[in-house]
Amino acid sequence: MRAEGRVTHRSRRLIVAEGEIYNEEGRVVGRGSGLFMPSQVRLGPEIGYV
Repeated sequence: MRAEGRVTHRSRRLIVAEGEIYNEEGRVVGRGSGLFMPSQVRLGPEIGYV
């Protein structure tokens, strides 16, 4: 399996991303997208992010 992802739009307050998962024959077996908000908070174990 192989996964590809990309940012399709980025503004100051919003990021839109999408991606696909391919099987061994190169056929798309999964697809997804998401909306994300940038943050100045650094991710780390001190805030519960492992």
